[in-house]
Formats: sequence, C-alpha cells, structure tokens
Amino acid sequence: MAFDSFDSRTFVREVASRFHLGDLEMEIRVAKTGAPSDLRGADLLKSDSVDTVVARLANGDPLDLVNRSRKYLYKKGLILDLERVARTTVAYAAFLAVRDEYDGDPPLQTFLENAIAQSVATISEEDRANELRGEPMDPIEDPYMRIDFGSAIDPAHVRHAVLRFNAMHESIRVPCYRVMVEGASFAEAVDGTELSPEELSGHVEGMIEVVANPPKLEFKGPSIDDLLDRILANTRRKKR
Repeated sequence: MAFDSFDSRTFVREVASRFHLGDLEMEIRVAKTGAPSDLRGADLLKSDSVDTVVARLANGDPLDLVNRSRKYLYKKGLILDLERVARTTVAYAAFLAVRDEYDGDPPLQTFLENAIAQSVATISEEDRANELRGEPMDPIEDPYMRIDFGSAIDPAHVRHAVLRFNAMHESIRVPCYRVMVEGASFAEAVDGTELSPEELSGHVEGMIEVVANPPKLEFKGPSIDDLLDRILANTRRKKR
C-alpha cells in the first residue's frame, strides 16, 4: 500500500466500519477471524497488511483498546461513545503501525495513546463539520444517541451539547466533567487545579446554558437554575 498523499482519515473511517464491537466488557468481535493470535504486545502490530493487523486487534481485544480508550476519555474529561472511539482506534493503530513499520519504538503505551488521541481528534473534527453543515442525526444509528448527557436534554441537541463540552480547554473541561458527569462537589472537582470553586461554578453554569437552550430547535429545556439544582442534588445524594 502506498501512503504518499494518502487520505488516512477516510481510510480509517472505512476500515472502522467493517467490524462492530460486541459486549464491551467481553471482547471485540469481527465477522471473519478465527482463534486469537499467539502474538503478544507490539508483535501484534508488525505486518505489511493493515487488514491483518485489524484482524489481530479486533479479535478478543488483545491490546485492551476498549479499556485504554475508556481511561483516556476519563483522564481527558471527554464525552464520546466508547464503542466508536475503540473501533476507530483499532483502525488507526493498524494504519499507523503499517505506515510507520512499527517495531516497538515508541513504547507500546505511547503508540496506542497516540492512536486513541488521533481517533478522538478525527471523530470530533468530522462531527463538528457535520454540525456546521446542519446534517441531521439518525435517531437510531447515530452514536450520540447512545450518550447519556442527562434526561433533560432533547436527543436532537445531544451532538451540539457534547461538541461544545468537548471543545472546552482541558483544564476547565476535566473539573466540569467531574461535576456534571460524576456528581463531584465543586470543591472536590477543583482539587489539584488552578480553578476556584466559584470559577468552576461559572463554567458549569455556562455549559448548562448550552444544554438548556438548543439552537434553532423548538424544544426548550428546563431553566439553568433547575439544571444546576439537579446537579447539586445529585452531588448530595452521592455523598450520603
């Protein structure tokens, strides 16, 4: 395969669509693979065929890409569909390994985290472009329909809200994630950051305003005060 002037993102998207993930807690499944490979670690990535590497990585998830993707999203405070990120990472890891003739340098952990980061960036850029074009979401197939961003939000607005949330600077997004997704208190969420609880409260309220006021939609969500009260109530319940 020639990689000069190659549209890697189109290729990765096409490869990722060839297989689907089964039970995320069990394994990744593909249509035509046999027993898991006897190869381990970086050796799984050594091949001159992207399809061969994809088959190895997708059969039983030997490099634990589902959990690696889950941990990356948590560390970065990102809200994305885990299955979609892990599946795209399989394709990206295979592509990068073959293109760069991966031989263990950089270390496997660094290589895979880079593949996950590129997957997240590609997904986010593609979805921002779809949002700007006003492309409608498929009510059944769209991965944003699998994201629980709160029962108060109109499903048609989930993509917009998630894209706005993920676009926040990491130093602000991560503590917002701790409050809005995990139910941490403002004081707990800012621990180890340069933010004060008051500053974080302002950022959370700004994000809630985005959630409560969808653009160009007839749906009108609950008030900002109502949503903030729900987050604080959820925090208190978790502390009991």
